[in-house]
Amino acid sequence: DPAGFEAGLERLGARVRGLRFADHHVFSRKERARATDEAGRDRRRLIVTEKDWQRLPPDFPAVVARLDLKWDGEDPWDSVIASDRKSTRL
Repeated sequence: DPAGFEAGLERLGARVRGLRFADHHVFSRKERARATDEAGRDRRRLIVTEKDWQRLPPDFPAVVARLDLKWDGEDPWDSVIASDRKSTRL
């Protein structure tokens, strides 16, 4: 959700100017050059999701935004994992 990603960055104090692409987009050399040129000209940093970072060259000059989940109270996945274990028993 690009809008959610951008809103999260803005909540952290960033001024966002997004470049949006389709999900699972393979970035062309021209698109990467446009992004780095615009960021350099405007003195901005490039920030990408971990998912998009996987499809960029290792030397692409971007900050990778990590998503860490923390639960208040009981981990909701515990019941899912426990129920899956029960269903796979022979």
